Amino acid sequence: MSATAGILAGLRARRDRRKIEGLRRFGIESRHEQLGIGTPELRRLARRHRRDHALARELWASGVFEAMILATLVEDPRQITRAQADRWVRDCDNWAQTDALAFLLDRTPFAADKARAWSKRRAEFAKHTGFALMAGTAPRPRKLARVRFAPATGGRSL
Repeated sequence: MSATAGILAGLRARRDRRKIEGLRRFGIESRHEQLGIGTPELRRLARRHRRDHALARELWASGVFEAMILATLVEDPRQITRAQADRWVRDCDNWAQTDALAFLLDRTPFAADKARAWSKRRAEFAKHTGFALMAGTAPRPRKLARVRFAPATGGRSL
């Protein structure tokens, strides 16, 4: 059994319908299969598979919501391409996925470019990812060295 198949089998064995309903109460609904596994458990699982680009791609392609979140936790940001980022953002259909993806992509050299481009899109979750990516890079100004911000208005309205 491949690592991906083993992980997916383990995730499916822990399916929790109550938690799936809980996710829905927070607006986290997906066209992807949902299992109701919490982020703390996914983070524990991710520690065993850090920086595994191939595994991350397989997990994302599985179409299982939690596996897609797990993919963002195990992916190696140094190996992500712009094309992969664009494919992944198109797959996002809720804010939990967009935030997880943004917190991965904020460690890429093209984070500012994607934040700017996606924030202008009409697609709701691509736009959300763009803004989440901006928020994720904000504490690290050197990553946004090329981005120009509007000058402070000194309390005056624009």
